[in-house]
Amino acid sequence: MIYTAVEQRCAVSFGEMNLPIDTEKALSILLSLPGFRLVQSGFNPDCLNVIRELIGQAKYKRRARRDEAPNYFDCSSLTQWFYGQLGVQLPRRSLQQFEQIGHHVSPFAPFRYGDLLFSQSSGHNYFRNDPSFGVGHVAVVSGTNKVLQATKEGVVERDILSLFNPNFRGARRVVKDPEDFYVFDFSPDREIMSSDDIYFLLLDQLKKAGWG
Repeated sequence: MIYTAVEQRCAVSFGEMNLPIDTEKALSILLSLPGFRLVQSGFNPDCLNVIRELIGQAKYKRRARRDEAPNYFDCSSLTQWFYGQLGVQLPRRSLQQFEQIGHHVSPFAPFRYGDLLFSQSSGHNYFRNDPSFGVGHVAVVSGTNKVLQATKEGVVERDILSLFNPNFRGARRVVKDPEDFYVFDFSPDREIMSSDDIYFLLLDQLKKAGWG
């Protein structure tokens, strides 16, 4: 998966790049370049603690803007903010996140921490052509049988079964391989818009070193 950067932070999955070098070598090349800093290696359940810390603190606000985080959220701005901390840009609306991000996860397969679960809401639902299949809510799996989400009560952690009803719409997996997930900060002078730019930067460095 190609990850779109968020400001000066971008996630990378080296295993999906099909580079002629291993991950250790790719890391050493990037970290030898001016302006690159590794801020996280791996994706694990503890990553969700940044949301748990908002329970009882952040308030719900429909259509909350990015610059209002971490004080105000609606459901999709919370998931957008969470993944933004990890260098992964998500679209703003729940329907867009459902359509555009990650890999489809079967509702019959085990969900994993970080997966996004989508449903209709009792309020406003977004749709393209069929209003009966709208999407109005998104939550993130936080662990076994639990989800974190922004509701009118604020940020809460609840039983995952609360989303499994006739209004459930599906699930998406943003991080395919938790062990192959690296987050880099880079200086503003680096023209990095996505992990694909990092891929080509690595190829350029290999070419300069005489590879291929």
